[in-house]
Amino acid sequence: HTFLILFEVITHSKTANLTGPSAGLRGGPIHSRGGRWGGPRRRGRLLCAPMTLIDFVKAREGCATDNHDGTVTAYWDAAGKVWTIGWGTTGPDVVRGTTWPLSRCEANLEARLYAARHALLSLSPGVAWPDGAQDALTDFVYNESSGNYAGSTVRKCVAAGDWAGVRKHLLDWEFAGGKRLGG
Repeated sequence: HTFLILFEVITHSKTANLTGPSAGLRGGPIHSRGGRWGGPRRRGRLLCAPMTLIDFVKAREGCATDNHDGTVTAYWDAAGKVWTIGWGTTGPDVVRGTTWPLSRCEANLEARLYAARHALLSLSPGVAWPDGAQDALTDFVYNESSGNYAGSTVRKCVAAGDWAGVRKHLLDWEFAGGKRLGG
């Protein structure tokens, strides 16, 4: 899962700062310890998630079938056993043959990552987040859902400030259907 890779990069690199000044939001930096994230910025009507996290998810998740005309078509996610479009969007309106403009996929990803960040912070208020941990766990919530995070050992470790435990228990979410997940 991307969240495990992101957490590994953050916890094993002295230079990784995926939410610091160079990461930024379209229009300015975002900091995981309050900073600008405390008051999400708006771009049009869409609330923006950290750009580094968006780029990271795009690189690791992949995006549907590129039609080479600015659109993508839904693909069958064998691990999840569901039709998927963009970077992991599923639902009753995503079926075989669904086609979206790439701009819709990007807007959907950004909105879903913002919703995942909001859910994470609501479920784990008052945490002293180490650099990058919010991004890694936002990706966890994006992939696994806020409901799964709410009842997870990962969340209990976050609440206790046990970041080694977070790393250990993220491994519990690395498989689907007995197979190691790549994205």
